Amino acid sequence: MRHAFRILLQLALAGWPAFADLERELYNQAKQSARLAKVEASPREILEFLTTKRRTANVALLLHDANCPHCRKALPELDRVAESFQSGTVVFAHVDCTHNKGAMQSEFNLKGFPGFLFWRQSDPIDDLVGQVFVIDSDVDFILRASRLSEIGKERDGARRALAGAQVTVKAVDGKDMTVQVEGPRNQLVWIPHETLLQQGRRLPYRRGDGVARYHNVWEKEPMTQFLQRMTQPLAYFVKMSTHVLVPAWSAGPVLIKVTSLPSASWADLAGEGPAVLLCAGTLTRGFLEAAVTHQLSMRAYHTSAECPLQGASSPGSEQVVVYVPAAMQWAAVKGRARAAAAAAGPEVVQNDGALLKWVSRHRLPGIAKLGLSSVYFFLNSGPSVLVAVDVIDHETNIMAETKIREVMKPKRIGEVDVYSYGEADRYFGVADGTLPGFTYFGVSPDHLPRVVVFDDSDHWVEDAYYLTVEKLPEHLPRVSRMWRMSSTPRGHALWIAKKFVALYLAADRHAAAAGYFGRVLVVLLLAVFLWASAHLLVWIARSGFLFFYNIIEGDEEATAKEQDDKKESKKDK
Repeated sequence: MRHAFRILLQLALAGWPAFADLERELYNQAKQSARLAKVEASPREILEFLTTKRRTANVALLLHDANCPHCRKALPELDRVAESFQSGTVVFAHVDCTHNKGAMQSEFNLKGFPGFLFWRQSDPIDDLVGQVFVIDSDVDFILRASRLSEIGKERDGARRALAGAQVTVKAVDGKDMTVQVEGPRNQLVWIPHETLLQQGRRLPYRRGDGVARYHNVWEKEPMTQFLQRMTQPLAYFVKMSTHVLVPAWSAGPVLIKVTSLPSASWADLAGEGPAVLLCAGTLTRGFLEAAVTHQLSMRAYHTSAECPLQGASSPGSEQVVVYVPAAMQWAAVKGRARAAAAAAGPEVVQNDGALLKWVSRHRLPGIAKLGLSSVYFFLNSGPSVLVAVDVIDHETNIMAETKIREVMKPKRIGEVDVYSYGEADRYFGVADGTLPGFTYFGVSPDHLPRVVVFDDSDHWVEDAYYLTVEKLPEHLPRVSRMWRMSSTPRGHALWIAKKFVALYLAADRHAAAAGYFGRVLVVLLLAVFLWASAHLLVWIARSGFLFFYNIIEGDEEATAKEQDDKKESKKDK
């Protein structure tokens, strides 16, 4: 038995390195690729590389760790992207952070590896060092800009105190377009560059030059789509007023594309991906902030004409509209999906902070049609409900669409469904339940449709009995009281506990017909089951320990016995 176990163990250990060696070989080949510039894992070296290369080209940089399996996949994929990418305006580079992970994570605000970052072609902002400026007096704008530039909340108190104060720039960080200033009390604080005023006017708004992060699967196609979106030509505005964020700027790279429309219709908004439209006489700072914040996922438009959704708010008033084309919407019957939209009136348009928050809250209206590459973005967009369906079960899918619409309550205006979202509402998306990866969330392709409610991509709720499509309007309000699953040890413990509770509830439902004595019997049987399970686990752990212990000790005893036999044979001779 021991010899058979050793043989199986050796075969398993021999097969795994073969696969791992192939993956590592591709990874090592990509590290030496001439298409990818190699940069040393030092913040100073990387910043010098960015400063030099960004003067003439965009920069795509992958930070990776040789011990990370996702990194070993991402780097060869980036090499394939660099080989097929048509535009010659992108410099592809990589940094091996294996021996300097802590410093790299801190410098580039990474939660883990790999990290794929992109910077647009841009002149450095080093010329600001030593100059004297006045900080914008709008505290809300300072804090919003700080979050946009990924500055933490730790020193927000110091930033509030700087509002309206005169400061001197001591240092700059070109990778995220922030500056370190010295205030009246000689304190040093990092703030976004756009909060600086010179002669009463804001500096050119260059937030689009800051770092953009890739969040999706490590495959060639979605990585290429990300780069194509980032290298699209952008535009800036020369109009200047107290409400417009971007002043005239005669030099340097362009910033964020906001297309001006003489009139507004759904045909004007047709295109690839969602769009946000401002219907107002002038561009507002809040709208430009929203356009910059969501530039990777939304197209931005502005018109002074009447909005196509007049009637969703006060007639003839200013509006902001988020529009998603029909091609991105799901319907049970093919070809019957309608475009989705959300609209807000002047109470949102005239408040910069409220407008930015509203666009973030309404950026995915409707019932999103999800594929393998879009699920990750959907789950990271906010609280959401994912419905997994069998695409060939048309009758059940019609029922699912009816229940989803019963929850969302869209209002139809022309050929568009208009949705509204409150603080507790969630985005809805529908995906093919047979796609790989959904079993991780408890979705079996043999038991569809299923509902999974996400707080974020790492915490979710699913239950085959208490969270169903058939009773979706009734079950969704219960979600706040249900257990959250996760990939953490706590999440695994909750999963085990949930299975035991589900077993008890199923037995209790069957015993309810027998009345009080039936339920007492169920409790007793469950107690016996738990006792037996605990003893079984202890026995398995003990047996496993003794098995491996005996293998090790058995080898040592056999060796000692062989040595004793040799000594005895020598004595006999």
